[in-house]
Amino acid sequence: MAVPKRKTAAQKKARELECQIFSNSRANQNPIYEFCKKKYYLDLGHNTKKDWAVANREALGRSYDSINNDYHTACITVDMCGEELIGTFCSYPLLQMKNLSAEERKEVAEHAVEHFELEDVEDLDDTHLTHPNINQFMIELEFIDAKAVESDSDDEESDDNDESESDHSKEDRDFNNALSEAESRHFARRIAIAIEATIEPIKVLRICKFVLKSYKNDHVIEEIEGMIKKLKR
Repeated sequence: MAVPKRKTAAQKKARELECQIFSNSRANQNPIYEFCKKKYYLDLGHNTKKDWAVANREALGRSYDSINNDYHTACITVDMCGEELIGTFCSYPLLQMKNLSAEERKEVAEHAVEHFELEDVEDLDDTHLTHPNINQFMIELEFIDAKAVESDSDDEESDDNDESESDHSKEDRDFNNALSEAESRHFARRIAIAIEATIEPIKVLRICKFVLKSYKNDHVIEEIEGMIKKLKR
């Protein structure tokens, strides 16, 4: 059952933010943050932000999880550094702090400032808040247990299958990050940008060969096979 829409002014603002989100650049963490925090999806007739994301999957060119990750990244950024820095950081490193309180997130940022001898949290960027750095800062601040982290790492190294799954997950994560940061109004173009940024050329050709088989374009497939042979040399 759809939720009753609110005032016309709120609907107009909801549509404005929605269009900004559809533009799909990293800077759209800002409209995602405002859209989700103030529940503007209600003004568009959706019960939850997930309902809205699923209904607009094609226009977004992204999954609900990707949108939700951007929202949580923006929330973490606000707790660490303030709203003015929303869109500064990638999702993957910051999402480690998803279960921390607002105060703890602020402590991580201040700890990073001290570690890198910066003037203020506004000087932080992706080079400071990498995944390993944030992990180390949380250990040093005793927000997570170092022994538990080491134990998890040992378990992964002891099982070849787990290690393969971890590598596969990293590839998926890198591609999803590249896709979320690709700047284009066209979904196909964003896919192309993400593929070019994260997948080896020979693998790209093999993907093309696989897809083209469905269209039975033998001539193009032969050309791709020739290109694959050249890259193998």
